[in-house]
Amino acid sequence: MVSLATLRNYCAHHACVWNRLFPVPPTIPADMPNAWIGNLAFSANKIYPQLCCIAYWLNGIDAQNTFAADLKALLAKYPTVDAAAMGFPVHWQQEPLWL
Repeated sequence: MVSLATLRNYCAHHACVWNRLFPVPPTIPADMPNAWIGNLAFSANKIYPQLCCIAYWLNGIDAQNTFAADLKALLAKYPTVDAAAMGFPVHWQQEPLWL
């Protein structure tokens, strides 16, 4: 929760978040009951794991939410944005969380 509160504060104060190093990475439980990611080789202090947590929670609240599709569309719309700088691993779109 602390990591997402920090993200919220950065967003609320118009700070750059795409290539920021976050001081408190999210804590990921060892066992996730719903669709999660298999590739854990990412920078824990980048925005990617926080987006994963947001997607996971939204999927638990409403399986029909469009967060994953909207994020994929946004990154596709701006192909010059370096997803790796945000901590996204290669082939992240194929992870169960993002399908």
